[in-house]
Parts: sequence; C-alpha cells; structure tokens
Amino acid sequence: MQKFVNPDGIVAHFEGPAVSELARHDPARHRLPVKVTLRGKKGIEDVENVDAFNVLDFFILTTKMADAIDSFTKRQWPRRRAFVYDNNQRLGQEYCVLVLDRIKKVGVLTATEADWTPDANYPVMSNALVEDHLALDAELKFPVVSDQLVAHLKDTGFNFYARSYPVKK
Repeated sequence: MQKFVNPDGIVAHFEGPAVSELARHDPARHRLPVKVTLRGKKGIEDVENVDAFNVLDFFILTTKMADAIDSFTKRQWPRRRAFVYDNNQRLGQEYCVLVLDRIKKVGVLTATEADWTPDANYPVMSNALVEDHLALDAELKFPVVSDQLVAHLKDTGFNFYARSYPVKK
C-alpha cells in the first residue's frame, strides 16, 4: 500500500471555508470549491505537470487522474473542484479533491501509539484494501492507495510521487 506525496520541498495548504467542510469527510456536504496553495522552494515549472498532491490527508488530483482512478476502481469517487496555486499563479490543469468515503481499519497502531503523526512509516495491515484500491484509515483518517492502482497510474503516464507504507504481516 502507498500514499501520494508532494514533490520534495512542497507543502500544500487548503484555504477558505471549504477546510471545515472537508474535515467532516461527508461527501454529501462538499459543495464549495477548494483553493489549494503550494508553498516551497520549487517553482511553478517544477509542479505544473504533477498530477497528485496530498493536503490535510486529502488527495488533490488532476481531473484526468481522478477519471482514471474511477475507471480502474469501477466506482465514481466523490470529488469537488479545486483551484491550485503556486506563488499566486494558478496551475493550468483542472484539479479536484478526491474524497475517500470508504473508511476501513487500515493501520495496526492506535492514534496514541502513532503519536498523532501518521506518515509513510505508519504500519498498515496487509489485507486492508483487498479489492477497494483506495481507503481512509478509520482511526487516523489518512488515505492509502493499492500498489496495483499506483502501478496502473504510472503505466498510464501520470506524473506523481508516492511512498510505500510498511505492511505488518
């Protein structure tokens, strides 16, 4: 299992009232468009063609990549429109927030044991995704992506960064 991560040196932030709406993880309430601002040492030319970003445990994807995920998983994932900016300049592609409404027991630690810092070192259960390919951890609310979906997206030509979680057997 893996997660999408931002390019080195880039941090993404949600802005505006959509933040509290997204925090509820309730796809029926997601109405407002999302503004995402990228900050870091890299210039717009370094991030302009990246198809996936990770913000507050949500995935910001190009709409083409979200369509490819829907097709691969044979499911229409809830999403909402996103505008992505770098140094006050809007990126050219169309983006959306992919809302993972499939919540599962994914991690093998509790939030206290994980010290509230879920990252790519957080061990996950080996059979957590089975055929779902995308899920949100029920306790820590962090998203995971199957290795098969990551491989498919790379083979299809999408440009993104991903990191593997260690799997607890």
